[in-house]
Amino acid sequence: MSQQNPLQAYEQWLKLSASPRTAYAYLYTIRKFIERFGKDPSQAKPEEIYAFLSNFSPRSAHRHAYALRSYLMFLGRFDLAGKVPKPKFTTSLPNCITNELVRKMLLACDNLREKCIIACMYELALRRGEVVLLNRDDFDYNNRLMRVHRLKTKGGLPEDHILPISDELAEMIQMYLNSRNDNERALFVCGDPPRRISSEMVRYIFKKIAKRIGMPDLKPHVLRHTRLTELAKMGLDLIDLAKFAHHKSPSSTLIYIHLAHKDIVEKLKRT
Repeated sequence: MSQQNPLQAYEQWLKLSASPRTAYAYLYTIRKFIERFGKDPSQAKPEEIYAFLSNFSPRSAHRHAYALRSYLMFLGRFDLAGKVPKPKFTTSLPNCITNELVRKMLLACDNLREKCIIACMYELALRRGEVVLLNRDDFDYNNRLMRVHRLKTKGGLPEDHILPISDELAEMIQMYLNSRNDNERALFVCGDPPRRISSEMVRYIFKKIAKRIGMPDLKPHVLRHTRLTELAKMGLDLIDLAKFAHHKSPSSTLIYIHLAHKDIVEKLKRT
């Protein structure tokens, strides 16, 4: 390990030991710290680390603290790593929207591509990154199927899942593909010449549409939460729902069962 370039050495280590997303997030934290204090975290005082973390929400501070501890332990600064606080945050129930709002979002789209993106995010409970990974050959129009490349939240390569899609979504996607004149492999493209859509572009499209329906604070993940909750209400059991969502831990899926149960209880109270 190069003592002169600890950050470069850490970056090389992350490439071998962590997922690309984790590596990016951890390096972002270290660089933000250096930008703020003009020094490497390994040379910082505990109070500077506290001041840095205090600028973030509890959830973000929790993530940045993990990054700082990882970096300090890599450099052998176990004494300082032990002084990095562990901010706590409460895990709140995920937000959901009504089917009526989902329909309003579809009506507020500018074009067929945007409508397909929103419809896929909802019906297949896709994360933004999973929308980006979709390819033309993942779409099976005749059998009404879509191959989804599910991301692992804790890193690692995506895993493929074959999921059914509605006739309405199949027809919509086919119309969108028929309107294209490019040979790009990606299912969703942007720009000229066309290229695979980015995660940030998916976010931009969602936020634009959310503002149009008068809900600018909505986040893209709400469509995934809404769909999984709807499937739980429809009676999909824990095992099947976990497979559909590609949850590693059943506790991640149980929250949607809880939301569905809560909704049923509220309906019974009104009868």
